[in-house]
Formats: sequence, structure tokens, C-alpha cells
Amino acid sequence: MDLAQLNQDYGLSGQVTFVTGKGDFPYIEVANDQATALISLYGGQVLSFKPQGAAQDLMFVSDRAYYKPGKAIKGGAPVCWPWFGHAQEGQGRTSHGIGCGRSRAPQPYRPEPLRSSSV
Repeated sequence: MDLAQLNQDYGLSGQVTFVTGKGDFPYIEVANDQATALISLYGGQVLSFKPQGAAQDLMFVSDRAYYKPGKAIKGGAPVCWPWFGHAQEGQGRTSHGIGCGRSRAPQPYRPEPLRSSSV
């Protein structure tokens, strides 16, 4: 992934930055007056979340975490969908579903125009 292009397209100066981190995976660093966070584009996993003024991070990531393609990172808040745990044997599926163990890329958000409303 081209981090310079991601920062140009989706970055927000001083708040949202795309960086390379452990395992040479791309990460999103978020920092604002409310909290800081670290999100891995590999697996779409929240690895760190610390509200401003908090004594410690609210996410746990194991010291033995894997940062290798094909392996889930141990810790944080992973995307586990449509199943959690080991897949049924012999079907060639990854543990924790199709969301885990794959790289993600940001996509532009283009909301549909509001067609009607009610109060």
C-alpha cells in the first residue's frame, strides 16, 4: 500500500495518519482531543484505544502477538465474522472468519442521497 497516497486521500492533518508499524503492516493512527487509537489495516483490528487522561490503554495486545501475513494478531478488537474460533475442518477457511488475516484498504464513503424523511 502506498502510505503517502493513503495520507493524501484519507489523512487528516494532526488527527488521522497512515503509518507502517510492526510486521511492516499499514496502520491508522488516530489522535484528537478525546482519545488516541491504532488500527491495523491488516484484519481491520483496533490494537490501541486510550481516552485522553486515561492511565492506560483499554486494549490488550499480547507480547507474543503475530505480525505475519496469514496469522491473526493476538489482541485488540478484531473483526471476527461470520464465525469466531476455528473453522470447520477440511473447508479451507481461516480461523475467526473472512475478516481476519487479510489486508483492508480504506474506501471512500459516498452516502446515498436522502430520498425521504419523517419526523
